[in-house]
Amino acid sequence: TLFEDNNHILWFCNWQYEMFMIDYLHGNKITRFQHDKNNSTSIAGDFFWEVMQENDGTLWFGTVGGISKCNFSRSFYKVHRLPAEAITADNPAIGYMAEDPIDKTWWVTTSKYMLAQYYPLTGKSVLYDLEKFSVNKTNTTPGNINKMIFLKDSIFLFGDNGICLKKGNGNFAPFSFPPPYDSWVIRDAVLDAKGK
Repeated sequence: TLFEDNNHILWFCNWQYEMFMIDYLHGNKITRFQHDKNNSTSIAGDFFWEVMQENDGTLWFGTVGGISKCNFSRSFYKVHRLPAEAITADNPAIGYMAEDPIDKTWWVTTSKYMLAQYYPLTGKSVLYDLEKFSVNKTNTTPGNINKMIFLKDSIFLFGDNGICLKKGNGNFAPFSFPPPYDSWVIRDAVLDAKGK
């Protein structure tokens, strides 16, 4: 995984579970960082799948050990943990993460095919079992989630096996486009400039 923050620092990890910061604008200075089980303020795991950055510069890392945040100018990390039932002990990985722009909750998918709506202020979670979702016309559940889009009070999940939609307080349900597009597997989407 490779991510460039708004200070042009590269955050990199590899399959050997090594993580680095690379300051390529100042002589390619490379700094290794890692999880330390004896330090509760270290990053939660030694591999991250996803990184996002807030306007204030805070970086959020979706790691194999949980969620951590870091503000480079303040030099701190905070560990956020999902409930034990959301992850598997042998592979506690996060597959995808997105923030709902309305209520600021985080939506996180895990290697256990769980979807967690996480409330960062309270540390509480609402869990959804992706394998128990209603099946679509091909008799499959969404599988791995590759993208989430929030539109007003709705959330779209784009998975390996199709799209699911949740409106307001309703349940997730399969979503299909009209023919001939209904047979396509769609793994990504964007909102246009008008938010449609």
